[in-house]
Amino acid sequence: MNTQQTMQPDEDGILKPRRKELPRSAAEAVDKIVQQITQLLDQKIDLCDQAFAEGYDAILQLYDQYQQALLHYLGQPAVCRTTCAYCCLHWVEDVYSFEIALLARRLRQNLPDQAARIRALAEDDRRVFEDLLRSGEVQHLLGRGRDEAAWRLLVQRFFEQRRPCPLLTNDRTCSVYSRRPLTCRAYISFRDPQDCKFNNLQSSLNACIVELPEEVAATLDELHFRFARYEGESSLRLLLANYLEDTGGEN
Repeated sequence: MNTQQTMQPDEDGILKPRRKELPRSAAEAVDKIVQQITQLLDQKIDLCDQAFAEGYDAILQLYDQYQQALLHYLGQPAVCRTTCAYCCLHWVEDVYSFEIALLARRLRQNLPDQAARIRALAEDDRRVFEDLLRSGEVQHLLGRGRDEAAWRLLVQRFFEQRRPCPLLTNDRTCSVYSRRPLTCRAYISFRDPQDCKFNNLQSSLNACIVELPEEVAATLDELHFRFARYEGESSLRLLLANYLEDTGGEN
């Protein structure tokens, strides 16, 4: 059995290959990502330093190269297109703290009016999410120790609200597309975008999450914890609300 046959998404749609399985072009991109992250860790660059923003922009571009090379190797081209935006209705988790800190600083500096609008939408999302968390059906599962089932129900109920990501514009494009978080970049579809119009998250079998090899994710986690201001928080919408409200120090 060749590598293309063994390197497939798991039952949750997650594709997480090992470094040794990657085609050469994807492996080279991964190695460069590790080099960039190591530089940011070793140099102890402050988040406010332009060198950090430029270094992370380079990591995002390298991830795109990695993803494209891997999908080409597997013969699975992504069909995602501008204004599709169905995935932008999800409650997005596993976002790195420094990604949102950088986005918030850039929005406040360059687009203050838009930053205020995004913050207000993110705060509304927080209220909706917390109301759903307090709902009887979610609390019933939590009370029985079924935390995973409670979480799946919670994000399903939020998805049913059809609340667009605060970063989405009125014409259904991402206002920070070139610098959108890795978690957003990783989520792709192999089928007709119309198939993404599902009502139940368990129906999203056409979607795939293209993750980096485990050792790379570990170095990104190290960078995340160095700059995290909100302990235990990794959701896109809540971090947006927090960082856009926070006008204090950024590291």
